[in-house]
Amino acid sequence: METTTILVAGATGLLGNEICRLLRAKNLPVKAIVRTTSDPVKTEQLTKLGLNDRQIKAVLLVKEKGKITNNEYQILNEISDRTALRDLEELTEKSILIKEGEKKGTSYKLNVGG
Repeated sequence: METTTILVAGATGLLGNEICRLLRAKNLPVKAIVRTTSDPVKTEQLTKLGLNDRQIKAVLLVKEKGKITNNEYQILNEISDRTALRDLEELTEKSILIKEGEKKGTSYKLNVGG
């Protein structure tokens, strides 16, 4: 049987994110559509901090949305849980994001004081 990738628009919203989470829980291939920044200055500043493209995309999303979870990061960048965790830990170590909560309730927000 042929497997088709499911395309979800608005994946950073409450409903779109939940749809992506449920599809991933059923091991279905899902691709999220999200907005990227049109401001090259913001992207350039983040690149100078040593962030990779995945991390830059996430920081810009957090700036717009307020927070991000590991699951949202995985969907946004089409990566594994381990890669997402590594990237998010690096953003936390660089004091760009602050980790809040524990286990499944963990989310990351911008460190506006750092």
